[in-house]
Amino acid sequence: MGGEGGNAMSRIQVIENRFKEVTGLTHLDLSVNHFERGDGQQQPTTKDEYRRYGFVTTPLWLVDEMLEPQIPNLTLTSTTCDACSGCGQFSIRLMRKLHDKFVSMGASESQVGKWLSSVWLPRLHYFTEFQFSNVAKLIYIFGPNINVYAGDSLNMKYAKEDESGLLFFNPNKKEWYNLPKLNDMIEPMKDDLNALLIVFEALEKRIMVQPEKKSKKKGTK
Repeated sequence: MGGEGGNAMSRIQVIENRFKEVTGLTHLDLSVNHFERGDGQQQPTTKDEYRRYGFVTTPLWLVDEMLEPQIPNLTLTSTTCDACSGCGQFSIRLMRKLHDKFVSMGASESQVGKWLSSVWLPRLHYFTEFQFSNVAKLIYIFGPNINVYAGDSLNMKYAKEDESGLLFFNPNKKEWYNLPKLNDMIEPMKDDLNALLIVFEALEKRIMVQPEKKSKKKGTK
């Protein structure tokens, strides 16, 4: 991921800073392990996003309360999924909590940072997101080597264990698939959010378009 420094904390901070940039939550210190209940911890959304996608975000204090009971059960090999991920507020907080957990258990920050960016994100963690502009934002925040099911989370029942990368749903075959060469296309623009948005908005128009229903002619049944 562009801009990463050599130590673990800088790896996490780059991701957290990009999350703050994208969500507008620049006033928050994401290095804290737990947010207390309060205002100003929720990414604003537009009426159009709510109308088209039902897109609302969870305040970070509530994200923390929902995640923390699960943290003791997670190991270095646990698989996790951020369903209906938006811009990844559950992933960003889970990443911080995993970092703090394993550092407190004696691992060095460099070891944990490398594990998070080189193992957890590309191999153990999954996102699902219906809104393609948010998929672009996830790639900008977390890097291009992540696993994203770009489509309706209800279709996750058709997912297979060996799937990875950027996946789209084929409603005719009832399966998820990768677009050839898409990763090669987005790799050079991983640090350019505007370019990523253009690509994924074009993909959304192509992939998510629904066929028009043919109207019945008068006099026919």
